[in-house]
Amino acid sequence: MSGATATAGRGPGIHPLRRFQAEAVETMGKVFKDTSALIEADFSRRQEVALATGVTLLRSPTGSGKTLTIGRALEGAERSLYGVFPSDMNKEELVFARLLDRDQTGTVVWWLRNQSQARWAVSIVLPNGERHFPDFVVGVDQRRKSEDHIALAEVRDDGKTGRLFSDRNIEKVRTEHARYRSCLMVFRTEQGEWSNVAYRPELQRHQAGSKFKVDDLARIY
Repeated sequence: MSGATATAGRGPGIHPLRRFQAEAVETMGKVFKDTSALIEADFSRRQEVALATGVTLLRSPTGSGKTLTIGRALEGAERSLYGVFPSDMNKEELVFARLLDRDQTGTVVWWLRNQSQARWAVSIVLPNGERHFPDFVVGVDQRRKSEDHIALAEVRDDGKTGRLFSDRNIEKVRTEHARYRSCLMVFRTEQGEWSNVAYRPELQRHQAGSKFKVDDLARIY
């Protein structure tokens, strides 16, 4: 008798769960279908579509050119233009993105993870002719005296490997975007604090500068 009672007790809890699962699968299927339609309409925008929909794209290992779409839950972001933290960011970029997203000073209006080599991406033409794609495009309050009050930011490693202060980064620190002006380069110290990278003309080198504050995005260096 007690066994029958226990079985009956589980019954009411199973049906709502199954209904939720069915609705989740149906919703996921619709996302896949809609995403596939967007990709087929313009295959060159597949990475942009993936970021906007939270769907990861995998190429066929057979070389057929077909693309498999796989759902992926992404962390929501309040100020990101995509509404999520993109999945292609490394650890330092993700920490910096969260710093932008949680800004309480009113400086950050919106932010976007810039995509290297994408047709729509923001790039800076360096003196050697190469294009530099900063990691972040940030909409800032009206204190920023650049077109549309947009700031650019590049996130680097902590300098232990030597890459941060290598010669190839000198021009990235010095060169401005034609419309959005100076691009901040930042890194996290061993103490976990964010620091600006500053160019020293007298040394013709870039070095660790002042402690980074979100408010720095409103300034043009």
